[in-house]
Amino acid sequence: MARSPLLPPPYPTSFLWGVATAAYQVEGGLNGAGQPRNNWAAWEDAGRVERTGQGVAFWDRYADDLELTRSLAITAFRMSLEWARLEPTATSGLDGAALDRYTEIIATARRHHLEPIVTLQHFTHPEWLGPDPWLDPAVPARFAAFARDVALALGRRLADRGHPPVRFFVTVNEPNSLCLATYYLGAFPRGPGMGGAVDLSRALSGIMQAHVHARRAVRDAYLAAGWPEPTLTYNAWASSVYAADRYLVDLLRPATRHHTRDLARAFSRALTPRGPAQRLAELLVTRAVKPDAFAPLIAELGRDEDALDVLGLDYYHPFLGDYLGWTGPKKHPWQWPAEPDRMPDFTAAWLGPHTDKPLYILENGIGTRPAPHRGHHRPDRLSRERALTDAIAAVDRCLLRELPIAGYFHWSLLDNYEWGSFAPRFGLFAVDYAADARRLATDATGADAAGAYRALIQARLASAPARM
Repeated sequence: MARSPLLPPPYPTSFLWGVATAAYQVEGGLNGAGQPRNNWAAWEDAGRVERTGQGVAFWDRYADDLELTRSLAITAFRMSLEWARLEPTATSGLDGAALDRYTEIIATARRHHLEPIVTLQHFTHPEWLGPDPWLDPAVPARFAAFARDVALALGRRLADRGHPPVRFFVTVNEPNSLCLATYYLGAFPRGPGMGGAVDLSRALSGIMQAHVHARRAVRDAYLAAGWPEPTLTYNAWASSVYAADRYLVDLLRPATRHHTRDLARAFSRALTPRGPAQRLAELLVTRAVKPDAFAPLIAELGRDEDALDVLGLDYYHPFLGDYLGWTGPKKHPWQWPAEPDRMPDFTAAWLGPHTDKPLYILENGIGTRPAPHRGHHRPDRLSRERALTDAIAAVDRCLLRELPIAGYFHWSLLDNYEWGSFAPRFGLFAVDYAADARRLATDATGADAAGAYRALIQARLASAPARM
């Protein structure tokens, strides 16, 4: 009997439904007087961006916030660790109180039957490491030592509480968008150097070396401790420009490492047709990424080393040309395009020869303007409920095409600090910053986005094969 097209496809019982957060964006308590300082502190001090201050105050309210997840029917929680909080000075070693708090956050997530997905570096690093750490060839090993020490310390503390160690780490978050934003767009803090293509490529190579070093260090530490082998990956920001995205995956895997020219052509062909704005974006970004800068990364990798356990992708809108409007770039998150219907075709092209690895959509969501304001929350009038419905329908189609999607994570659980501003709203639950960061039952537009997400998940859980 043919399956009704109105019903979702069977989802595997191992599929992870989740929400994603990041430490600097939700914790609060950073970059103020007497507080740990990260690489955004100087911009906060100079007034170039809003101060984070208390922010969303997740650091103090994590128990209540994780309680909110009970209403979502999710099975996983993505969070990150703030390196500056864990290692506030270059010589202090790991801070025991911060380790205890992160351990309790992870344990609390587990008590809510959530698998913790722990990101080790989500766009921030300690101020003492300098403004351009990924240009320093000594930093990848330094980051690996931090990753190893934190993974071991968390594992031991979790064991004391009756929990297994963290099973799934994301080493570095969106290295491609981090380096583009820092060295090409000037939207993130950097040092006083020239920036531009040379620094962009060197930093991208450096941060990918950090991923390789950290993956080895954590895996070796788990082996020595007698713990089960962990899963480690990095997550890419989905980009239609090969040099700024899939190129990095191809470099990290032995079967594709030395075939990037042919793979670049195949990737580009799979994403046609393209308009003039897209061709211009491809040309500019492709020219900015210099292949010679990745020689140290290739030299670092063993001949047969596969430096990815699974694949991670943050799918927002991958076609860079669509971020350009008649009046210039669409700078605000509520202006950013969102076409979830394009996810299956893009994901198939992005996976290319890598369908042997499970792929986790580790972020997907839309930004809206806060209320009250004039006009609609987005120029395209897209609601969060509609965006969620369309995105998860796109995941359905990915599975029907037998693409190896293993998880979907909505960005984000709560409204948060969006890299310099509290104005953009991404949360399933809105935050009223004027009322001591009070959590609301709706999103920032007044819609029951959490209820919509829950209903979509429950429909897919009902389609999952029965457990044996």
